[in-house]
Amino acid sequence: MKENEFRLDTIRLDTTQRPDVVLKTILRSIRRYFITIFNNTTNYNKCKRGKGPGYFWEQLYKFTTHLFTKPEDPSFTHIEVPENNEMTEIFLGSIFYPNDMTATLKDRKASSETLAQVELVHRTLYSFSNNNLHKLLRSNSGCR
Repeated sequence: MKENEFRLDTIRLDTTQRPDVVLKTILRSIRRYFITIFNNTTNYNKCKRGKGPGYFWEQLYKFTTHLFTKPEDPSFTHIEVPENNEMTEIFLGSIFYPNDMTATLKDRKASSETLAQVELVHRTLYSFSNNNLHKLLRSNSGCR
């Protein structure tokens, strides 16, 4: 096993729950946490009606800029800015609102590979399987 390789069989939980159920629950909790921050930061869920697909992309940019901006307080440890911010926006958009992300990417004439990444993120969250999680972790979806 490579040093950075994630393997489900290495997870040992002191619980009666199956590890795949626990992982699914954790992933969905992470989604809820970040989508709450996204909606509080951008007000997207209240303002999206009647806006075009470009609006979602603008709000994702606003959110990632907010998320990765170093605060004034030097004692605060911030998240490092990813090298490819566009992939981060696509990944987060896929987690938050996969249908809106798909519409946005089609409007931007994204590749079929990028659209498949959105579907893979959605499948991993809502049709959870170890196989889907492994595919997601090995993909170029910005979640490495």
